[in-house]
Amino acid sequence: VALIGTAFTLPLISLNFVTQIQQLSTITWLSVVYLALLSTVLANVILYLLIGNRSVSRLSIQLYIVPLVSLVGGIVLLGEGVTILTVLGGILMFTGVALATRKH
Repeated sequence: VALIGTAFTLPLISLNFVTQIQQLSTITWLSVVYLALLSTVLANVILYLLIGNRSVSRLSIQLYIVPLVSLVGGIVLLGEGVTILTVLGGILMFTGVALATRKH
């Protein structure tokens, strides 16, 4: 699937793409490596290990927490603000996950 997506985006690459790539700083490349290794590879390894121990339907409910984790990261790392709607949304997400994962 990734190769098909790449094939469709190749015509959209600008002519000076190679020049732009060569001008990227070391911190930019380290960020790309971080995103590839930790955020993608490690997360998928953990997910597949969990799938071996739990049902997929129970694990998929936990995906609703991802936006909340991103919000906390934005607040801590980027200094983003919090609104009342953000707090209410977080409460709703946790409530939904708690209700969906409780034992009957």
